[in-house]
Amino acid sequence: MIQKQKKRFPRMLLTTALAAVMCLEVTASAFADNGPLTGSETTPAKASITKMLNMPEGTTTPEASFTFSFTKKSYMGETADTALNQMPAISPVTVTFLDTDTGSTDSQTGIKSVPKEVEVIPTFTSTGIYTYDITENADTYTIDDPEKETMAYSHAKYEISYYVKEKSGHSGFFVETIVTKVLINDDGTAGSGEKINPNPGGPTGSGSYSGLVFNNAYTKNNGGVDPTIPANQVLAISKVVAGDFADETKYFSYDVSITKPAVLTAEVVYKAYIVDSTGVVTGDANVTSGDTGSIKTDSNGKKYIEITTGTTKVINLKHNQILVFNDLEVGAKYVADLQGTVGYTPKARITANGSVITPDLTAAEGQNLSTGSWLIGENKNSADFTNTFQTITPTGIVINNLPFIMILIIAAGAFAAFVAAKSHKKHVYSSRH
Repeated sequence: MIQKQKKRFPRMLLTTALAAVMCLEVTASAFADNGPLTGSETTPAKASITKMLNMPEGTTTPEASFTFSFTKKSYMGETADTALNQMPAISPVTVTFLDTDTGSTDSQTGIKSVPKEVEVIPTFTSTGIYTYDITENADTYTIDDPEKETMAYSHAKYEISYYVKEKSGHSGFFVETIVTKVLINDDGTAGSGEKINPNPGGPTGSGSYSGLVFNNAYTKNNGGVDPTIPANQVLAISKVVAGDFADETKYFSYDVSITKPAVLTAEVVYKAYIVDSTGVVTGDANVTSGDTGSIKTDSNGKKYIEITTGTTKVINLKHNQILVFNDLEVGAKYVADLQGTVGYTPKARITANGSVITPDLTAAEGQNLSTGSWLIGENKNSADFTNTFQTITPTGIVINNLPFIMILIIAAGAFAAFVAAKSHKKHVYSSRH
């Protein structure tokens, strides 16, 4: 028994050693990704700042520049002025975006992200441990019209420490190690203090981006102030009735819902105007009887209906009325469900980001018709509904049913002819016998 245990022990020892090596490899890998970034005299450690510009899908990247500043924090752990004076100042660095920067869009969230890196290259003239705070400067992008654009800047703060050594032969100094920590998150909440990897091109330098990331969120809309001007209408949902006996005073009900772009954290309240050829005509009849409180008046004296994202609003439209949104951001989505009305056959033509979708949407007489979910693009967006009333003759016959009536008449005539022919044949046969 003892002999068997002695033979088994080397195997156990080898297994334990292999397990330990594997654990060390996993630990080393994790440490390499999120721990200190190390370099050498010939290949010093370097750090890059990544600016991640997020926006709704379909949005053209704005031509914008963003700047990051460095604040001296400590030298060799000392924060007194005498220590800080020994630290070199690191000049602000800037990253610039162009409208040709496409980035990539997440199919699940609908967020378009455009990353850009800028390398930080400080110059050190002595050994030591140099620690700085890094923050983003606010309001570096000029917004021409706050009603049409928003730029949410990152509130993040990072701490970066450079461990500087002297080169062999006293030929200068190099950064052997960089340690970077998250102090404040993008949204301004306290960071975890976790270490991140600021290596240019990602942890392995494989062409992604560094972990020292500042996230900004950008939105835009292409609307204007006056909702009666087609060029100012971000989304237009129109109603037309057709047919000789269609009722042009009749209201048709729509269930309308708007989904905010994913880059916006809070739900949004949008303005919906009802317009016709005479101007803005928003009135109590355009909403349900218990919802008249959602009708407001804008700063120009025009009435509108408040529609909050994440909810469904019942909107009533009659002939030649248009439901207009001027303030939807690119990347928002809408759904309009027309409720079926007896005697009327619905049809809708969808225009999405300037392109007419074919074929038109249709439903049977008296049935509901939904646009489905459509993305708001930078160009024209509309849903043009037509409800055609069944045609009626003065005798009260519905012309829409005439083909079916004719089939019945023909069938009845054929049956009568068949009976007459058979009766005649029977009569002839009887007379001969």
